[in-house]
Amino acid sequence: MYANIPAPLPDEFLRSYGFRIGLMNSTHIAKQEKPLSRLVEITGLSISYFIYHHTSLGYQRFVSGDFFHKDIGTHPDLLTNNRIYGSALSVELPQFCPSCVQEDMDFHGVSYWRRGHQLPGVDHCTKHARSLIAAKRWCMDGRAPLNAVAVNESIPEMERDLYFSNPYIQRYSVLSDLAMHTRVPLSPSVITRTLVSKANPLLGGERGVLTKFALKKLPPAWLMRHFPLIFTKPEDARFAAVDEVLRSSRNAYATKLYLLAMALLWDDPDDAMRACQQEARVHVSGFHESGGEMALKDVLSGQSIIKSCRRHGVQLRDFEYALQQFLKSIRSVSTS
Repeated sequence: MYANIPAPLPDEFLRSYGFRIGLMNSTHIAKQEKPLSRLVEITGLSISYFIYHHTSLGYQRFVSGDFFHKDIGTHPDLLTNNRIYGSALSVELPQFCPSCVQEDMDFHGVSYWRRGHQLPGVDHCTKHARSLIAAKRWCMDGRAPLNAVAVNESIPEMERDLYFSNPYIQRYSVLSDLAMHTRVPLSPSVITRTLVSKANPLLGGERGVLTKFALKKLPPAWLMRHFPLIFTKPEDARFAAVDEVLRSSRNAYATKLYLLAMALLWDDPDDAMRACQQEARVHVSGFHESGGEMALKDVLSGQSIIKSCRRHGVQLRDFEYALQQFLKSIRSVSTS
């Protein structure tokens, strides 16, 4: 049935690869009941290989409390099993770079959809420094980029000079790519603490300061396109749009908020990632154990939970973890 099985191409999005196989064999991988399992069967490649090299799951799981310190290739949940083949794009419309298309045609003889072009907030090709082209959504499963039905350029012509000269947008794009290549996700609380440690000396503890900094340093059109809550919320509430990552542990869907904060706070994206990894090594459990223990001590002496957490710079989840450990120690003593 499958006489022609091409090799997946560098950074090729999984659905793009399935489309090419289907095209060469007069079938439609996407319409099969278990498309990912089918790809594994006919290619001999592992699910882990497809996840690491041909999906954006690393980006989606950049912060995940449930999968902290776990390899994403070994946990077949709703995203990592067969449904990942048909999982929703991270962007509204599939995107491609015309320069990449030309290079791919010259080198490979085909054009294909690249996963690095399908990340939210990334409007340009970092290799060629040119605007991506957004295409009709169905093109991802039905056409190669060379023949895609274009909708618009992701960066309007009038914005390009400002866009490409803005260092914060460029850092954000690099950070998005680094996150996509992350195999072992970080805990949300690890990243929150890393951001707080960096932000407080630079910006102080003023409410909404990071959002104000973003409004000052980033083009309004880019912010409106990718972080519209900054503008659509009432003025008193909009400051939480970015600064919330400094105060609470968010879920994986907030990845781009973490990356925006990193782009604002660090000059070097690699330094931002290293800071997160260092924080993870210091607090292996994913919680601020020493700070949580000090907050618990204050609470046991009569202080309020909120006040104690603020005093020691910890999240409520850090306090709860310390409390759970304390209760476990009491139970072990009582049963011995």
